[in-house]
Formats: sequence, C-alpha cells, structure tokens
Amino acid sequence: IMLRGKMEQGRYADAQSTAERALEADPSFAPAQNQLGYIALQAGDHARAERAFQEYIRLAPDQPNPYDSLGELYVEMGRYDEGIAQLDKALALNPTFPPSITRRAQANIEKANRRLTAAFAAQDADAIAAGFTPNGMLLPPDGLMVVGTEEIRALYASAFAGSLDNIEVDTREVQVLGEMALEFGRFVVRTGETIAEEGTYDVLWDPSGDTWKIHREIWNATPPSDTPPSTMSAE
Repeated sequence: IMLRGKMEQGRYADAQSTAERALEADPSFAPAQNQLGYIALQAGDHARAERAFQEYIRLAPDQPNPYDSLGELYVEMGRYDEGIAQLDKALALNPTFPPSITRRAQANIEKANRRLTAAFAAQDADAIAAGFTPNGMLLPPDGLMVVGTEEIRALYASAFAGSLDNIEVDTREVQVLGEMALEFGRFVVRTGETIAEEGTYDVLWDPSGDTWKIHREIWNATPPSDTPPSTMSAE
C-alpha cells in the first residue's frame, strides 16, 4: 500500500527506495519488483522495466498480474505480438482479469491502427478496405452511410485523389463490449504539412478473424487547430 501510494503521488525516487528496501528484507516480495518495473517504465528505461517484470513473473508465476505488467510494457514499446502473448498468459490464469481484458483489446487495436495508418500513407485504398469487416460501415459527418468493403474502398480512393497524405490517430479510451471493443480517439489528417481535417472518432472493432477489423466507424470533424480564430463580431 505504501509503495502504491508513493507511485500515485509521483514520488518515484521514494517509491524506488522503499521497494529496494523491501527486497533487501525479503527478496521474494514480488510486488516490489512490480513497482520497480513501473518506476523504470515511467522513466522510459524499458530494459530495466523488462528485467523487473520478468523477475516479478519468476516470483509469482501463478498470478495473472505479472504477465499483465510485462504485456503492458511490450505494448507501450510497440512489440504488440509479444505483449498480446503475455496478456494471453494472464487471461489463461484468470479469464476475467479486467486489466488484461482491456489491455489485450487495446494492443490489438493499436496494432490494427498502425497497419491502417501505413496503408493511408501509401494511399492504398484496397488495404484500408481490407481492414473492415465485409459488412463494415462508415458514418462520415454530414454524409451518407458507406456500407461494405467496396464502397469503403471507393470512398478512400476518392479521398486520395484529393492529395491527402497521412493520418495520425490517438486512442484515448477502449471499452470491451462482449465480443467486441469500442475505441474512442482523436485524429489528424494532413496534406503535406497542412492539417486538412481533425476531430474525434468512435470505432467498433470486431476481433473474430485473424486480425481485428473495423465493424463500425463514425467521426466528427472540428476546425483545424492551426486555423486562425475568427475576427467576425456579432452586430
């Protein structure tokens, strides 16, 4: 409890000293290794975090949390397959372990988003359409529903003809809903260095195949952040 409290207060140096003293007194005290791992992760020292989490697993191999911690590290490092494998180990020990359920969904979503943003940068409408379920649906702002992979492919092919270069997505929240997962985030679309569109999006993901695919997507555009404020005044 003391370790967790210091971590939550941002007192990482104190938390590290407390964890190290705890391990000096009892080298088998597994939670201290977990805290050392998260302290290293907070500091951006992934190698040290990995060693601590692996030691945490060695000390508590029958608990789901050590695998969850190592899985979280790998996902943050972009090592998605390794992260998912560790989260699967956690869920094999406890299929209802909430942190691993959510993190596993987020890892698969981030992995799929990386593939889709690469396809966008390559202006590959076919690859983007393949990232949707066969009856996937897009609901653009102020537009008609776009249903099915062929219509989705045509929409993106038309968009690329307008010189859109790349898209950045930032996942803000993931909620697991039964067999599917709902992602909330922000996006920025650029043409060269110019922001063409930005806003928020909601995506319903289907994990039923070999890779997670978009089943439903809706987005809302907001004025680009680099747009000068209006100088008009009410009269």
